[in-house]
Amino acid sequence: MVFGPFTGKDNHGCPIAFGAGFVSSENCDAFSWLFTVFVDSLGVAPRIIITNQDWGMRLAIEKLLSGTRHRLCMWHIMSKLFEKIPKFFSDKEKFSKEFKACVWSELLDRDEFDMLWTGIIEKYVVEDHKWFKGMFAIRHLWITAYFRDVPMGSLMRTTSVLESENSFFKRYLKPLFNFADFTLQYNNAIGAQRNQTERLDYYNSTISPKYATDLAFEKQLASVYTDRKFRVVQELISEANKSCRMISMSTLENIEVFKVSDARKKTFTVTHEIEAESFDCECKLFERCGYLCSHLFFVLRNKDVNNIPEKYVGNRWLKSELLKAVHGLTSDESASDKGSNEDDKLQIGNRCHGRYFGLYQCAFKNKNHLIALDNLLAGIGPQIFTDDTTGSSSVDKNDSIKNIYGIVVPEEITAHAPDVVSTKGSASDKKSRIKSSIEKAIEKASKLHRRCGKCHKVTDHNAMNCGIK
Repeated sequence: MVFGPFTGKDNHGCPIAFGAGFVSSENCDAFSWLFTVFVDSLGVAPRIIITNQDWGMRLAIEKLLSGTRHRLCMWHIMSKLFEKIPKFFSDKEKFSKEFKACVWSELLDRDEFDMLWTGIIEKYVVEDHKWFKGMFAIRHLWITAYFRDVPMGSLMRTTSVLESENSFFKRYLKPLFNFADFTLQYNNAIGAQRNQTERLDYYNSTISPKYATDLAFEKQLASVYTDRKFRVVQELISEANKSCRMISMSTLENIEVFKVSDARKKTFTVTHEIEAESFDCECKLFERCGYLCSHLFFVLRNKDVNNIPEKYVGNRWLKSELLKAVHGLTSDESASDKGSNEDDKLQIGNRCHGRYFGLYQCAFKNKNHLIALDNLLAGIGPQIFTDDTTGSSSVDKNDSIKNIYGIVVPEEITAHAPDVVSTKGSASDKKSRIKSSIEKAIEKASKLHRRCGKCHKVTDHNAMNCGIK
């Protein structure tokens, strides 16, 4: 069976698994079932989904997730570029550099991209090339210029985050695992991922970053953003303070218009509606990634703004827990329940994590202290969890299974091995699959050489094509 994880990013910008499923085949019906179950378990359909160029997956998304913006993974597409470039090209590096600058640019709008793409294609005479024509026809599904107003959550450039998550799961999972082994190792992988998130949460609560400027809003953002995202924002604040310049300023009724030049000598327009106190920048960084750009930071600095308005701080990269629709909570509900038992439980849990990691860091320097901490933790369990609670765990588990599935666990379970299905891509074992030039080179390099009958050398030629007469 084919394993399909759903991967996103947490508030630290790290890959995180939302869930996973198994499908018996990679067709539209299988993916339709998978997406249906995923949306039911989440409670809401995602705003955007990034996939590879699987036709069955694309049909299932168009069929079921009509309100979801679908984007093809640029990393997968651009990794094929050198294989698709015609062989008659004399300078592939130059073409690749110009082509990637056009495709990856976040500053081009749709019309500017179309003109630049057409100019490059005509310059290198590949207008009739099948692959380039096909990619241009579906440019609305993968080109950055067509997703400038979409909240990508910093996935605009790091569309290879899925490959990072696949590499992470490969440390724990093997192709020949049965379902029981897979479940155990998958839980271990999810536990390791959550442990990493908890460590980052603890570091964010104890470590204070160094400030690059004396601006008050830098200290404000340092207190609310996670450390990894604040470093990105801090670079933009530093750029605004040192490199940005005001080109011109004009006022039209209730709107102020600023022309700002950045460190790359590019000029962008920043508009400010005075009555509504709203700001907007032409580069659209806030809409895409959830944090302000250097051009807006420059305007705010010049207007002596000490605190960034809450609507421009966002809620994507905050240190606090993200409010997700999967939990059935909205911002209004969460505000009214701040004094509830759940919040008290969360605060106590955070204190427990903080104390544990603090003790662990102190004890890690000395082996005897580490042994003493381990013995202490081992003795705490029996004191907190009595025999009554542990004895009733199996009964509680059976009751929970009955409540979820509506059936009683049978006394005897007969499990059959799942059907073996053919896969696509590099994992496929089909002989008819077209191999890339890289795979062919690897096979040729790993092939055992034989001794030539003429020159008597161990090499890749034989007596028929030996150069010695």
